[in-house]
Amino acid sequence: MRWLPLVWLCLLAGPVHVPGAEHWSGEVIIVELFERPRPNQQDGEQLEDLLDILADRLLLRQQQRDLAADPERRVIERDILALEQDQREVQELLAGQHELSRTRFLLSRAPLGADRSAATLGTRARADIDGAVLVAHWSEGLLRGRDRWGRFEGALPLVVIRPRSIPDATGENWHEAPTRRLRLRDGEMLWEIDFRPDLPNPWAAIITNDLDERSHPVLFASVPGLPVRVRRELGQSSQLIFLVVGLSEVEAFEEGTFANP
Repeated sequence: MRWLPLVWLCLLAGPVHVPGAEHWSGEVIIVELFERPRPNQQDGEQLEDLLDILADRLLLRQQQRDLAADPERRVIERDILALEQDQREVQELLAGQHELSRTRFLLSRAPLGADRSAATLGTRARADIDGAVLVAHWSEGLLRGRDRWGRFEGALPLVVIRPRSIPDATGENWHEAPTRRLRLRDGEMLWEIDFRPDLPNPWAAIITNDLDERSHPVLFASVPGLPVRVRRELGQSSQLIFLVVGLSEVEAFEEGTFANP
């Protein structure tokens, strides 16, 4: 599992849907986070001291690497990678957040509005999930994928998930843009979902017939818009969060973007 620092300043304001448009093309980046209380003052000071020690060790090993020859250089490079990972872990402990996964969706002609069955015929989608790749071609009705090691995982039939009705309840603004709020149950677990109904739902573009209808991707796919902030309480002041951290429209994708993996 990778530990990555979350740079909140990279959050992008989302585009506004143009009335009358039926499709949207662009990039959506979603991170899955485990959030817990920040350390108390004493523990925080100890973690800050540990960061200083790690920084000193890292600087020393970088200097040694510049003077070393193989095979010693390769050993030092492995040490540097381990020290950098230790730094990221301590930084996340200080921030109270741990990134579990990061998904980059690319959507071409993703449907807007409630009629997904008619609008998805020309949709193409790609999801890069920590090294794994999924590619959906709705004209074929199939999703193909390969795992993070490059092994082909086959093709599965895509399924249209009927969107829920847009609720009257409002959520927290997302970069000054208004949202609506749904509360959905996954067994005994309650998800609180703030979404933008003027943008497409990337989860809905990659659902296949082998997924459990109670799984969180299927649950998210039923949201009538883009889920920009999703929370689930885990107890002891901890929560699981899915958060959109990047959003941009794309006029044209590079050739091969949606090629079968």
